[in-house]
Amino acid sequence: MNQNQPILIIEDEPPFQEIYRDIFESKGFEVIVCDTAEDAKNVLSSTVPCLVLLDVILPGMSGLDVLEFIRSNQSTQATPVLVYSVIAEKEQVDRAMALGANDYTIKGQTPAVEVLEKALALIRGDQPSNEEQQDTPKTPATNT
Repeated sequence: MNQNQPILIIEDEPPFQEIYRDIFESKGFEVIVCDTAEDAKNVLSSTVPCLVLLDVILPGMSGLDVLEFIRSNQSTQATPVLVYSVIAEKEQVDRAMALGANDYTIKGQTPAVEVLEKALALIRGDQPSNEEQQDTPKTPATNT
């Protein structure tokens, strides 16, 4: 694993920023946190992270626009991107994967330790299996 390169967390919700910053820093990684897509694009213009943890819903611009930026930029196009979002619809997952996400997980439903495991696997260069890759949740149970 290349811990000389930072992990870039693109997330606008402070509780999630804190959780993932703490987890990655506890594993010895430098962490850069951006809370807007525009800030992230500025950072990506001068920094090549070893991983991007990318939320989809961001102020001003979609995280998927950032994903397109990452994949179109020669210096970052090979950077692993783990998309995590509250959006669990298959169409959204499929779109993120088609745009070049390496994995997609559901924010708030996937334990942080599992997100960490997926991230570390991507940094090592492991590719998730098709079952793991699209961590789409089952239909939520309803209380009737």
